[in-house]
Amino acid sequence: MEPKISPIFMRVFSSLLFVLSVQFSFACGWSVSPETSRLALFRAQREGFFKLTPFYYSADYYYATNTVSSVDQEKNCLEWKKKLGYSINPDDVHKILYETDSEQFQTAFENKTLKSTFPKNTFVEALLLSKNKAFLNYILLAKKLEYGNVEYTKWESWDQVGSNYKNYDLEDNFDFEKKIKSAKDSFLKQRYAFLALRYYFYAQQKQKVAELFNDYFASESNTILKPWALYYNALCVENLPLQNYLLSKVFNSCEEKSFAVVRHYNWKLTVETLALAQNDEERSVILSIESLRNPAPDLKSIKEIFELSPNSLFLSFLIGREVNKLEDWIFTPQYTNDGTPSVVFSSTDWYENYAKTKDENFNKDILYLRELEYFLISIREQTSDAQKDYITATIAQLCFIDDHIDEGKNILI
Repeated sequence: MEPKISPIFMRVFSSLLFVLSVQFSFACGWSVSPETSRLALFRAQREGFFKLTPFYYSADYYYATNTVSSVDQEKNCLEWKKKLGYSINPDDVHKILYETDSEQFQTAFENKTLKSTFPKNTFVEALLLSKNKAFLNYILLAKKLEYGNVEYTKWESWDQVGSNYKNYDLEDNFDFEKKIKSAKDSFLKQRYAFLALRYYFYAQQKQKVAELFNDYFASESNTILKPWALYYNALCVENLPLQNYLLSKVFNSCEEKSFAVVRHYNWKLTVETLALAQNDEERSVILSIESLRNPAPDLKSIKEIFELSPNSLFLSFLIGREVNKLEDWIFTPQYTNDGTPSVVFSSTDWYENYAKTKDENFNKDILYLRELEYFLISIREQTSDAQKDYITATIAQLCFIDDHIDEGKNILI
């Protein structure tokens, strides 16, 4: 039986796809990209999904996005607010640390025009107090050490992590060790240590990176600097399973480095990496990272992660990925001109016998859909709060894909 889709719903999609096909048909050699033609209807969200945006199911290598999470930056701004006084507006801290060009800040300092250049900025006003001179000196150095980056992207996420670093030759005129030890305030001491650690990372002095991390960041700490420092330290570790394990801890504890972690993660070392995990939560994170890049059916991983961490945010995200895969495999061949899913595996030949292949894959995908649906139904009552709500929405969508509209409605009531 052919699935029944709402006529109004499909008219909207048919119109959209017609416009796309006409738009590209007049351009010789051009066609609609697989990601453009893919049908993706399920977009349920949980708070915390934003950092996982690049890992949504996609016909492309990664899901295209031009934004990154600012949660880590906000945490850093709040740390400065707590240190210098609660009258400081975190937005003012953000403006100086993340929106102000280093040359602009240094020029204003040298011309003694910081206050007029940044009028009514509570962070600048606090830094200009005589008692906070040491903090101002730190900001000045941090600005000098800023690396080149592109707005909305973190170039350090790519393979050549050192290629864009503005290599200020400060070792000849700046003693990192002396600066760290002379800092009387532990807050400043740790921040100077982070500047030095990052500098030595790009200078490829791995031993110094490890020493600084062990001395100033290895112990328990709530500062956002810890996962940032751990990221650089992890990439200096030669043991690849251990590097994976450390990167998984970064992935779980901060947002800014999530894409960078997955880009540098060493695949096909699952068993060795899992052997280093200390508890079920850590094991679930490692399995989640492994699953984020899998374009194939991955219910096995979802089941394993559920057993380890039933209310995991990453588990929700991976369940949503499976639904988007099924939408691509089932809907895209039926309702697009291409007639094939956006993601096609090399073992599937759609061209020798299209009708047979389409039927075989449809039957196989429906069976997998029901397997996923039955599993989610079986675990729904073992979850709670946002996880339970997300799984409920997922089951309803699977019912819709499988042409069980009334069942889908009932589960949402």
